[in-house]
Amino acid sequence: MATTLAFDYPSMNISNIINDTTKNYWVNGTCNPPSTATNITYSVNGASATFTATQMWIVGPENSNLHNVPGASFNGELIIQNTSASGIFYMCFLLASSPLNALSDIDNLFNSSNAFIDINLDIVPTSGTNSFMIYTNSVDNSTVAVYTSPIPISANLFKYQNNLTNLAITGSDMITISNDNSSEWMECDNVPIGADTVATYNLPIYSGLVKDINTLDSFKTIVMFIIFFLSCVFCYFLIPTTYLAFIDFIMGNRYYDPNTKKRSVKWIDFGLSTFFVGMAVILIITGLSVSKNSGDLILTGIIFGMIYLIGYIIIQSKKMAGRFIEGVRYDYL
Repeated sequence: MATTLAFDYPSMNISNIINDTTKNYWVNGTCNPPSTATNITYSVNGASATFTATQMWIVGPENSNLHNVPGASFNGELIIQNTSASGIFYMCFLLASSPLNALSDIDNLFNSSNAFIDINLDIVPTSGTNSFMIYTNSVDNSTVAVYTSPIPISANLFKYQNNLTNLAITGSDMITISNDNSSEWMECDNVPIGADTVATYNLPIYSGLVKDINTLDSFKTIVMFIIFFLSCVFCYFLIPTTYLAFIDFIMGNRYYDPNTKKRSVKWIDFGLSTFFVGMAVILIITGLSVSKNSGDLILTGIIFGMIYLIGYIIIQSKKMAGRFIEGVRYDYL
C-alpha cells in the first residue's frame, strides 16, 4: 500500500489558550490558520485528502500515556486536530523538554492566551527524512500520525498529563512511512521566513535561508557572551561585598587576634565550600537519577557549582592581592 503524508504548519494564530494545571493537565488552544491553508495532505494508493488545523493540545508524561516511538527521546507531545469533509486527522509532534534548550515558538503557548507559532521553523528532520508512525484511532475512526523527530522546547512538561478521551494511544496497528524529500527543495529569496507561501523543510547548504538562520545563531551566541561577560563583572564587585558582610555577621564585633581570626575565617570558608559544592553534587546526582524535573535539577546544580567556582577565584585573588579582611593578612604564609 503506497502511503504518503505531507504537513505544513506556517505562521498560525492560536487563540483561547488555556494552560490547565489543575483539572485536565494540558495546554489547549484553537487553531486559526489562514483561510487558504492546507495543513495535511494524506495519500493512500493515489487517493488524496487534505485537512486543516482546528484544535491543539500539549500533553505531558505524568500518567505515561504517550506514544511509544522506539529510539526517540521525548517527554511530551503537541497534538493538532485537523479536519475536513472526509474526517479528522490528528498530527502528533514529539516534544523534548529541557531548560537547557533554546526557546521555540511552541514555548509561547505556555505564557499567553493568544500566540502566533510557526511549527515549520521548529522541525528538524532526521537525516533529511520525514518519518511518521500512522494508525487508525479506535475512538472515532480518525487517522493519527506521529512525527518521529522530537522538537526541543524549554518549557517544563512534567506537570502535564495526556487525558485526551477522543484519542486512543495505540501501537498495535502502527505503520511507519518515510517521505524522503532531501532532493527536492524550493527557495524564495523575496519571501520572509515563516510566510504562508513558503513550504519547505530541507534546503541545500548554500541556501540563503540557511545563511540567515546561521547569522541569527551567531547573533544569539554573541548576545550570550555579552551577558556572560557582564555577569562576571557584576560578580566581581558583588561577591566580595557579600562575603565580607557574611564574615562580619558571623564574627560580629568581638575582638580576635590575627591568628585566631585567620583560623576562624578558614573554617567559615570551609563551611561555605561544603555547602555550595555539596548542593551542586547532590542536585546533579539527583537530576541524573530521576525522570521528573531532571533538567531543572541538573541546571540548578551546575549554577551552584559555577557560583562557587567564580566566587572562590574572586575571593582568593582579593586575599592574595593584599589587605582584604580587616586584621587578616594573606600576602604571606
